Amino acid sequence: MAVALGFFSFAGTLILTPTVQTHGSGTNRAAMAGTSLEAAERIMGSGHFFSAERVMTALEPFARKASISMPRLPESHVVPYSESTLRAHADGNWLLLWDSGFSLSELFQMFGSDAKSQPCFYYNVWWQIYGRSVGELRTEPSYVLVRVKGMFETLSWSEQEVALSSLGRRYYRTPTSTIASAAFVTYLLNGGERSLDVTYHWGPEAVGNNAHVGTGDFVSTGLGVYVWPDSTRTVRLAVSVARAPDF
Repeated sequence: MAVALGFFSFAGTLILTPTVQTHGSGTNRAAMAGTSLEAAERIMGSGHFFSAERVMTALEPFARKASISMPRLPESHVVPYSESTLRAHADGNWLLLWDSGFSLSELFQMFGSDAKSQPCFYYNVWWQIYGRSVGELRTEPSYVLVRVKGMFETLSWSEQEVALSSLGRRYYRTPTSTIASAAFVTYLLNGGERSLDVTYHWGPEAVGNNAHVGTGDFVSTGLGVYVWPDSTRTVRLAVSVARAPDF
């Protein structure tokens, strides 16, 4: 099996989504069972599992105010991970949440950059320079298992890629919009808790030939979004890893 980040277009909007390829099994994914929402919450803990219904309820007022359409709730009442996978990631460093698929630009429209209204983004010139090319990338709405606590700090982007590959092909660099959404959802549903409060997640979205987007430093002035040269090495620039579904 291999995991890669693929791009496709839907209604004029680019979609960024992990692509999982399996070989040789011929297994029908539709016939494979996931884990019930109740069991997922029991395993991960309520502060580390955010169901589609909870996420959509939390985001709906912000989307409505920004005149942005909400995606539909999933018909399935299971998450696409086995119970054994969830137990292996229930150490307090991982979140299992519904990624609603909003782009960075959509999230910026929803939450703005006014520090008097929390949570919010930190406003900088990134949005004017790169906002259209990178900010419009969306993800496919789905459940995702994300290690919000970063890994591989002090490494350059390419060195992080090598370190990431050592985890196995089910793990990949989380899209920046997913991390931003996770930060806001955690804040809204966990009583103002701020993930990525002192670090940045270095995402997969390239800007030019030798730089990538990252987001973090989620303090009272807002969630930062910046671009770093790939050669950067700093203890504050890490990777929030995502784990591909089992089913």
